Amino acid sequence: MAKNYTDKLMSASSKFFTSYEEIPVSGEKKQRQNKNIKNGPGRPKKNLVRDNAAQRGLPKDYTRHSFIVRVDLLNKLQDYAYTERKTVKETLEEMLEEHLKDKHVIKRK
Repeated sequence: MAKNYTDKLMSASSKFFTSYEEIPVSGEKKQRQNKNIKNGPGRPKKNLVRDNAAQRGLPKDYTRHSFIVRVDLLNKLQDYAYTERKTVKETLEEMLEEHLKDKHVIKRK
């Protein structure tokens, strides 16, 4: 019985409205909807305009890069980061900086 009633209700409403956007909404609710559409839910987005897909959504001096690494070394890195209460990213940055700080590096062309 409930299914037939729902079907009748839906078919009756489809005669008047073709989509949900056309259904009238009270003034206060409509203002809230427009506000949510304008700003969107969640945190405000930073203005990060990046052309490269690897850099999209990242701060200015950052990029993404993939590495193939041994499982035991990755586990050790993750465990060390957990021990120091830091992220893997922070830990890896510190390790790379420490390792490369006194190296003579020739820049690629």
